[in-house]
Amino acid sequence: MKWEYIYISVFLLIFSLIIFFIDGFKCYTMIAFILGAITSLLSGYIGMAVATSANARVTFNAAKYNDDDMCYRKAFNVAYRGGMVMGFCLVSLALFVLLMIIIVYQSKKNKIK
Repeated sequence: MKWEYIYISVFLLIFSLIIFFIDGFKCYTMIAFILGAITSLLSGYIGMAVATSANARVTFNAAKYNDDDMCYRKAFNVAYRGGMVMGFCLVSLALFVLLMIIIVYQSKKNKIK
């Protein structure tokens, strides 16, 4: 996992510089790109942690009951709830970062005028 993040960091650095030069040496697009990439990396880490935890609980609930109907129902409910937690967490993180970017950029825009 360490090497994956090293490769992603190099990719992020190179493309941030490309965006910076293409955008006419303005840093707003580059900052948004970097924040989006960091948010994506954090979302991937949180998603994998929640999915791993939910999968262990699903397996436990599937093996706990002798009745097939009951074990499928319990395991499905745990899996569904784990997916909901992961989805809400990732969407709220993305919306929070987007909202912060909009607020900061609008305050900068209002100060320039």
